[in-house]
Amino acid sequence: MLIRMGADSLDELGAGHPGATPEAALSRAGNPLQIERSFAGKRTPRLQELDSLRGMASLAVVWHHWVWIFRDAVVPWYILPFVSGHEAVILFFVLSGFVLSLGSAVTTPAQYLAFALRRIGRIYLPFVAAVAISGVCCVLFLGRFPPLADWYYSSWHEPITLTIILRELGLFPLLALNPSFWSLSYEIVISLLFPSFWWLLKRSRGVWNMAALVGCKLIEVWVWKHGFGSTYVGALLYYLAFFMLGVALA
Repeated sequence: MLIRMGADSLDELGAGHPGATPEAALSRAGNPLQIERSFAGKRTPRLQELDSLRGMASLAVVWHHWVWIFRDAVVPWYILPFVSGHEAVILFFVLSGFVLSLGSAVTTPAQYLAFALRRIGRIYLPFVAAVAISGVCCVLFLGRFPPLADWYYSSWHEPITLTIILRELGLFPLLALNPSFWSLSYEIVISLLFPSFWWLLKRSRGVWNMAALVGCKLIEVWVWKHGFGSTYVGALLYYLAFFMLGVALA
């Protein structure tokens, strides 16, 4: 019931003071509908179960890159579930759509601005720090050629320039300092468009909800069939379908 009202504990409703009881706290709080409206702007409590899924997916991505960095790596079939980086990224998009849908509705420009600033702060600022670390590594390892897989050399193979830095910070699909940043480009764009998806799936319940998901997937298939799958838009539609699946599940 507390979660329904938007409060994490009875302390937020006035409990926890000498002589206070849960019943008294709820009585002082007044109408439950007013409570729900007053706490509507609060963030949804973290779900530790989803944090566990994120942790396992993150480890899968790290192990995926670690295993395939060696040129002649042979992975037994029973190890594949632990190094399935692509599948783990898909899980991230599903979880993002699911978690964002549990928060407060974004229905006004002011709410959207607050939502966008939170998403940028959560995704983009850590990304800037990671770009700085990648830049330092590029300076340190530029020109070295250890016996690793070819994809390793897709980064740190040219001196850092202002153009490279701006391209990296602009989340361009072709990244030079760290190719692993590619998913963040789609994540932040889809997140900023999220209120539209939420509104669409919220209004289209049941069969129409499923129709919206299938429609998104059909558009993606059409894009790939006509030779645009390798473009930014084609990949964006591919991951958007999984993001909308998370919204629908919520």
